[in-house]
Amino acid sequence: MNTPARVLVALDCFRIERHTLELAARLAAGRGCPLHVLFIESLELCHAAAIPFTCEVDRLSASVQPFEPSQLAWQMKRRLTRIESWLREIRSHWSLPGDLEVERGDYVETTLARAGSADLVVFSMRRQWQTVGPKPPVWVWYDGSEHAEKALEMASALASEEGCRLLVAVPDASLRPSSGQVVSVSPEDWPELLQGQGCSAVFCPRTSHLAAFLSDKTHCPLVVV
Repeated sequence: MNTPARVLVALDCFRIERHTLELAARLAAGRGCPLHVLFIESLELCHAAAIPFTCEVDRLSASVQPFEPSQLAWQMKRRLTRIESWLREIRSHWSLPGDLEVERGDYVETTLARAGSADLVVFSMRRQWQTVGPKPPVWVWYDGSEHAEKALEMASALASEEGCRLLVAVPDASLRPSSGQVVSVSPEDWPELLQGQGCSAVFCPRTSHLAAFLSDKTHCPLVVV
């Protein structure tokens, strides 16, 4: 297996998850490569804040408040400060080199545009899946390609470390991956299958068209290999 030059992990204001950072750090440390963190400021929120009379509703108190560019900037800075704090602790623990960059744009589009500069790209989750009992499985999409083989190897290693099941989704029943419990499912149905359960992580080869929209379908970190 080739050693990745860099692991890229992307976060935005809706996906601030320490768990995702820690997973990306483990993947980077295990391969002896830097961890690059990309914080993406939502372009949609910036446009919304610039519209006069835009308001937001507090999810706890249901109170209505003005939503202005200055307030959005404060919220983005607060989230960035939290990421910086987590990152200092994580890098100290793993002794990882790397950097943190801020960019404005659409989360998925911006992340995929940067995918060429890293061998591993880690998308964060929209919300934490609450699980009870055994640890949820690690999933991998396996289509027999070279990238799918790499994804399977990494997913298998993570499942072993976490002590959970490895589930391998294949689009063709004739495919025979080297490890994991095989589930035959079409590419169109697999995202819906993932939405119906908790996962520790999902691995997908970057050559698959699924990589472009899985981050909005899963409730766990997505690793694009």
